[in-house]
Amino acid sequence: MLIRGATSSVGLAALTYAKALGLNVIATTRSQANAGRLREVGADKVVVDTGVIAGDVRQLPPEGVDAALEVVGATTLRDTVKTLRPFGAVSVIGLLGWPPALESFHLMQDLPAAVRLNVFPSGLLGTAALPLSESPLPWIAQDLAKGHLPSTHARTFDFDGVRQAHSLMESDRALGKLVVRL
Repeated sequence: MLIRGATSSVGLAALTYAKALGLNVIATTRSQANAGRLREVGADKVVVDTGVIAGDVRQLPPEGVDAALEVVGATTLRDTVKTLRPFGAVSVIGLLGWPPALESFHLMQDLPAAVRLNVFPSGLLGTAALPLSESPLPWIAQDLAKGHLPSTHARTFDFDGVRQAHSLMESDRALGKLVVRL
């Protein structure tokens, strides 16, 4: 599995869950300085994301990856789909790279043969289509409580520190979940 945008809090969480399920994970980061954090959480391989990584990723499993989680979004999607093997799948779950729309995406030209593409909006969670009871949240909470999953908690702030927390998040140096106490 490829997680593109793995140093984001969602990417780090996805990495810990993928490893708990026994998957081999290739994680991306824009900075070599963050590679250690990704390995600490369980990444099998780390690729520094220059905006074009398909060639680097395809050297790891030459046939391509089975699945990709696209946290960056539209700006890197065309490159991410090139990392997939035939019948592989990519799920777009983030829009870190703005803008949220692809310009002139051509299904026959841009999407490799037999590759599946979907978008998973977080608003789907808790609806009739994906009830909370059928989500992985109970399993995640239990495994976190038992210490089977590493925590992606980076730092806790008092409510007066919201500005500082937001600045840390925008600087791409949080490397985990930030918590604000109310």
